[in-house]
Amino acid sequence: MTTTDTVDFLRYYAPQSGLIGAACTALLFFLALALKRRYGALRPILVDILDGGGTATQAAAWGVRFLTLLTLLSVLAIILETEPSVYLAYGGLLMGVEVFALSVFTLELLLRLYLAPEITGERDRLQATWRYLKSPMGLVDLLTVLPGWFFFFPGSEQLVAVRVLRVLRLLKLGQYAEALGLLDDVLRQKRDLLLTTVTLAFVVLVLLSTLMFVLEGPYQPEKLGSIPQALWWGMVTMATIGYGDVVPITPAGKLLSGLVAFLGIGLFALPTAILATGLLEVLQQRKDPVRQVLEDLLQAHQEGRLGEDSPLWQEAKRVLKQ
Repeated sequence: MTTTDTVDFLRYYAPQSGLIGAACTALLFFLALALKRRYGALRPILVDILDGGGTATQAAAWGVRFLTLLTLLSVLAIILETEPSVYLAYGGLLMGVEVFALSVFTLELLLRLYLAPEITGERDRLQATWRYLKSPMGLVDLLTVLPGWFFFFPGSEQLVAVRVLRVLRLLKLGQYAEALGLLDDVLRQKRDLLLTTVTLAFVVLVLLSTLMFVLEGPYQPEKLGSIPQALWWGMVTMATIGYGDVVPITPAGKLLSGLVAFLGIGLFALPTAILATGLLEVLQQRKDPVRQVLEDLLQAHQEGRLGEDSPLWQEAKRVLKQ
């Protein structure tokens, strides 16, 4: 069996077993790195395997599950080590989990840097590396690795910030979970509407809190004697939390408090409805990607970026009419 046959075998016939599947993935990594000059086509395959992409095999799927489990396990170890009694009893085990997880995440980062031209689409390796590092995925990988290595410097274990920063590796779940990727698409498409609702909520909060300051300030100067104090009341009331530390005592203040509570329900319902609509739209786009491309062309034509005489526009218009 030739090397190419071996790679094809590992890609398409990798066993279902997690341990054997992971071993096949590791072997494929080795083959791809060792024979990159002769078999350049393996690099895109390696990208798909690393990200669990379209040509990912069962071995790659097990690799994604392994990285997801390792991420959760490492964060659990970080959380448990902050409990003194647990750390005294199982400190060695928790440190072992951290060292193993950090080693795996570092290797993953190095592989992604090696494959930066394929990941970013840049031909120049230096530009590709820089573009990857400043991307959201690259920043997450750096935040996953750097605080962990810094933790091993003498004296750094006393810095609470360094210990807490390692919890940021939870962000890596976004690289492995398809559902989080779906949510990211929704947020990107609906960011303008969501920003509008946030702006509206802020305006309503400031105006009504200022009105509460005018109504209740003279009667409760110690609790509502300034607009910042009234803003705290407005936030907890609009969120329908109502801690009870600041309560209006005048009839007008009580009426305003009830109005703010009702408005809070509506303002929180708006982004929920926007996200639900966006989720349905993204799911529909993923089911029919060709039509989505055509609709993008239609939008480009309406914005004047695609001329009426363009053959691409004529073909898109013909298909959209069907």
